[in-house]
Amino acid sequence: MRVVCISDTHNKHYQLEVPDGDILIHAGDFTSCGTHNEIRNFTEWLGRLPHRHKLVIAGNHELTLDTKWYKEAGKNFHPMNQDSEIAKQLLQNCTYLENQAIEIDGVHFYGSPYSPIIPSNPMAFSTLAGSHAKAIWNQIPENTDVLITHSPPHGILDINVRGYHCGDEDLLEIIQSRVRPKYHIFGHIHECYGSKTIDTTTFINAASLSQRRKCENKPIVFDI
Repeated sequence: MRVVCISDTHNKHYQLEVPDGDILIHAGDFTSCGTHNEIRNFTEWLGRLPHRHKLVIAGNHELTLDTKWYKEAGKNFHPMNQDSEIAKQLLQNCTYLENQAIEIDGVHFYGSPYSPIIPSNPMAFSTLAGSHAKAIWNQIPENTDVLITHSPPHGILDINVRGYHCGDEDLLEIIQSRVRPKYHIFGHIHECYGSKTIDTTTFINAASLSQRRKCENKPIVFDI
């Protein structure tokens, strides 16, 4: 089974050269702010791709897909309200995973859109360190083969341009102590595109846009 990984395309998906495969994974931030037009455009693009399965999670920029958060804070980003239910209905031509699992040909996938909160600019699907984050990550099944999150785990392909580790500490703990997936796919930190194998897990930061927001990073492909 060939898996093709991308992330953080921010409306520039048409600039990508996406290789063929059995499964396409997008690890979030396919829009800039989750408007209906952005989601519609992304959906149309997905429909033109040949992959048998397309697994998509949201990221912190998919504002309208975080229904509860958007009701409280959406007006700070969108002068004209973008209905969350309509936004979710527009996301088609894929399997959208929001703290959900799916089994494909005996391989277990799990996807979650969350990432640590940025206090200066809180956006969608943000976690607070401690009990809140643990409650989210504890939902990951132990039999997960391929984990898809928007956030990297702390200390792994998560250094931003200022030199700070931006990954989720509670996510790292869950991966090391309980889940141990074969592959962990994420994005969020554009500066750390690439892959790294630690013990039995291969970690993949599939951010398609560079820190300069240019479409410079190729999709990462693996066979499982």
